[in-house]
Amino acid sequence: MSPSFKGTPLLDSRSRTAESDPSLLFPPPLRPILQGPTMPAQVRVDVFRAESRLYTAVSSGVIDIGRVDPGPTVTPPEILGTPLVQADGTTRFPIAEPGETAISRHQLLIRPLGPGSVEVGNASKEIVVHFRHDRSRLLPGTTVERKLPVQLEITLDRDRLQVNLADANAGTAPPSINDTLVPLAHSTLFVDSAPVSAGKQPLGDVLASMEESSVHQLVEWWKYVIAVLQSASDSDQFFDKAAEAVCSLVQLDVGEVFLYRDGRWVSVAKRAQTGAATHSQSVLESVRVLKQTLRSRPQAEDDMSKSQVRLEAYVASPIVDGHDGNVIGALYGHRSRGFGGSEGRDISPLEALLVETLACGLATGLARVKEKEKAVAERVKFAQFFTPKLAAQLESQPDLLTGRDAAVSVLFCDIVGFSSVAEKVGTAMTMEWISDVLTELSSKVVETEGVLVDYVGDELMAMWGAPTAQEDHAERACRAAKAMLDAQETINERWFGRIHTKTTYSIGINSGNARVGNTGSTMKFKYGPLGNVVNLASRVRGTTKFFKVDAIITGDTRDELQEGFLTRRLCSVRVINIDKPVELHELDPGDDPRRRELFGRYDEGLVAFESGQFANATRILGQLVNDHPKDGPSLVLLSRSVDAMVNPDKYSAVWDLPSK
Repeated sequence: MSPSFKGTPLLDSRSRTAESDPSLLFPPPLRPILQGPTMPAQVRVDVFRAESRLYTAVSSGVIDIGRVDPGPTVTPPEILGTPLVQADGTTRFPIAEPGETAISRHQLLIRPLGPGSVEVGNASKEIVVHFRHDRSRLLPGTTVERKLPVQLEITLDRDRLQVNLADANAGTAPPSINDTLVPLAHSTLFVDSAPVSAGKQPLGDVLASMEESSVHQLVEWWKYVIAVLQSASDSDQFFDKAAEAVCSLVQLDVGEVFLYRDGRWVSVAKRAQTGAATHSQSVLESVRVLKQTLRSRPQAEDDMSKSQVRLEAYVASPIVDGHDGNVIGALYGHRSRGFGGSEGRDISPLEALLVETLACGLATGLARVKEKEKAVAERVKFAQFFTPKLAAQLESQPDLLTGRDAAVSVLFCDIVGFSSVAEKVGTAMTMEWISDVLTELSSKVVETEGVLVDYVGDELMAMWGAPTAQEDHAERACRAAKAMLDAQETINERWFGRIHTKTTYSIGINSGNARVGNTGSTMKFKYGPLGNVVNLASRVRGTTKFFKVDAIITGDTRDELQEGFLTRRLCSVRVINIDKPVELHELDPGDDPRRRELFGRYDEGLVAFESGQFANATRILGQLVNDHPKDGPSLVLLSRSVDAMVNPDKYSAVWDLPSK
């Protein structure tokens, strides 16, 4: 059956439907509330049960207040205490459980009329609502206009709900259950910054009108405040200092700092006299919702809630996150009845302002701690990839990590025979061995100020030239490679007796332009390069097995090197999945004259081969292999020369490698 009022059906099927006009769900006297023009003024609704603030909603349109409607056709499902804007602009605000039948599903309709006033309607068919100030009744199906703030009361089975209405833009808080809290004249977030010429009395004039002793006391106050603010910027004890300052400056027996975490108030610092009363939870909740500093006003004991009977005066100021404006904590203090010699004295606006100043200092201190923790996290993240010097630089210049193009050199190093060793010695020793070897190799990257990009199984990837530009990136990469090869002797001294196999590894280096940045994801950071230069560096590392050498670099890398590096041009090859031929050079770790002589003779044979003088190339390389039977490149080139003599029509100066 459709809802009705005094026997009048709410749905008029002859004209409009509830779907086309939601106002038809309500009695005719209330329909103008929904159908009338909505003013830009905002109304804040605060709901209390007993002393505790439960829910808050803010709207510039009509607000429909009642118990949760659990009906299956309600979409989306209503959630207790959660305001939801409907398609017609009405804010639905369920404030009681579905089974709380002492309040209707549609109990109150609130419509802003303009700054400072609202129209209030009782949409229930039988439940009466009371105005708290004058105890007048709002009968079912009636509407009235009221000036804000407004306090309404709905009697439940065991207690009552209080619904407070206030102008959300007025900068003043709605009163709490017992009207004991007085906000400062400004919001903590938006302090009036008008200049002195706008009506404020100059500080000098104010001080001149005060007695000298009062001025002296005021100076001592601010010295104390300044000391606490300084501790917020350079000390980890600022919570304790702030709690102590509240007690000392305002003569309270409890000073306490709270942080709001996961929907709960957590005490992080407290100064309290023996026997002092515990804090008021409702005061903290009021500060959180209103985002304003609150102080108590004198009150009769009969008007207090049970938790406030022992409290004579209290003050609390929000600690506000400067980034999003949310309340993340509060600086709180109170004076219990009978404490010290201050009984009967109210907390002044100036004292409340001092507490607010301290709270702002705490916000600064928390921001400092947050930035410090972020810096530590960033340093830990960066330290996985960068040298300490570069990690520190990136902390101060994080924009260096932004994706960009850069000239880089990329190195791949792979441990030879890893699988056979792992099978032989087992997983435990394999992990210990591989960790030690990769640590040794990584240190060579760090020593040359490179970036450790990644570890993939038994392979290491490193880069030079980013995030900060390095003109000598190729030389740094080659110096690191030489140091890695030199470290083989040290590694084998530690491990040969345990794994009974010589530890060797192969290295490939390529230089060129790449896109550098976070090549990982938002879940896992990995700074490194992307592009063909990376793919080719990996392929070049794989060519070492064909030439039986430890380290190979590309022609692009060799062109970047100055004097001091012994290299041998091997040949031009075409690697798998890359069509363009690439020139390969062996990188020698030392500067042995015999190796120089070998490299020179090899180059003669290579020139002869590439010019089609196969017989001459075979003669030169044959003599070279006779003198250096274990030289892999000479054996490979000799084989190619012989094949070319036998099958000259299949000759190519570029060697197409059979695999990776």
